[in-house]
Amino acid sequence: MAFDNYTIRYFIKDHGLPTTLRKKSRGSYNATTGTVTETPTDYSTYGYSYKSVPTKLQDNSTVISTRKVIVSNLQTNYTALPTPKAGDQVIINNFTYDIVTVSEVRSAGSVVCYTLDVTG
Repeated sequence: MAFDNYTIRYFIKDHGLPTTLRKKSRGSYNATTGTVTETPTDYSTYGYSYKSVPTKLQDNSTVISTRKVIVSNLQTNYTALPTPKAGDQVIINNFTYDIVTVSEVRSAGSVVCYTLDVTG
């Protein structure tokens, strides 16, 4: 059963914030400096961020603060947002978060939004 795509996009836009997806493309390796160049490309969209609650903690657990970010599959100009990938970044309110994992939310075979696990 498919759900209404408009509702989830409205929720993200109404309750979320302007968000930037920063995709990184790697260039060639420079043998002289020992580095690989990265070129960032930014895409504007809307996102809703919330803190993730850790589960299954034990007495000696190390807790790392993580967040979840739900981003629309559309940019602010209503063109398709490129698929986020681990290693890309999202920027919300001048805070930069590194994407760890990406999950697609689909309806009737089409991507409606992405759920990102981020750190930073």
